[in-house]
Amino acid sequence: MSKLLETSPNMISEDTSEMLVQRGNETISRIRLLKTVTSILTSHPDPHSALKPLIQNLTLPTLPLRRPRLPQPLLDTSLSAYALSDHPDLAFQLFNKMKLLHIKPNLLTCHSLLSSLVRRHPHSSHSIHLSKQVFNDSLKLGITPNTTTFNILMHGSCLDNNFNDALAS
Repeated sequence: MSKLLETSPNMISEDTSEMLVQRGNETISRIRLLKTVTSILTSHPDPHSALKPLIQNLTLPTLPLRRPRLPQPLLDTSLSAYALSDHPDLAFQLFNKMKLLHIKPNLLTCHSLLSSLVRRHPHSSHSIHLSKQVFNDSLKLGITPNTTTFNILMHGSCLDNNFNDALAS
């Protein structure tokens, strides 16, 4: 690396490269790095090959790359808004994302989703199947169902002409 870096007076030396990698005085290092890169870009016949060793030797500060956690009330409200605006498919997708993120929706949110799935396509077995899946996933997340929950499921089963399943709920 030092041969490549020392081939031109405008190129960065290995000592300067090590100094840039250190995190001591970041402002001076950044200014030197900017001047060096600018010099290489403007004067070197093949700036890509000249910059490659420099870029490989730079260490970037390690920052946590976690996304900010979305607040549960915002997700609950968004899910309910999708459900109430006749987009149960989007509400179901958001419910699955919440499940993957281990964010527990509240019972009212689950009711909105279940109700919209049952109302959207009342004679669709797929919608009824999705509502049962949401119910089972809600139980796994630790949500305690109440009478309203079972009324929604029974209503969906009745709309699907599955009276035995409605009685089993």
